[in-house]
Amino acid sequence: MRIRIATRGSRLSLIQTEIVMNMIRRVEPEVQFDIIVVRTTGDVIQDKHYTHWRKGDF
Repeated sequence: MRIRIATRGSRLSLIQTEIVMNMIRRVEPEVQFDIIVVRTTGDVIQDKHYTHWRKGDF
């Protein structure tokens, strides 16, 4: 079985993804994972406070 996991690319998000994958592997050791890193405008725009974003940026 293959599971696709979408996650943000931050260090914390990737660590949390690993934790979840390890929990699933304990129950289903044969499972394989594809990690899809999702980047939003909020990830790209780091120099502006979120109140200056447009609707739908994040």
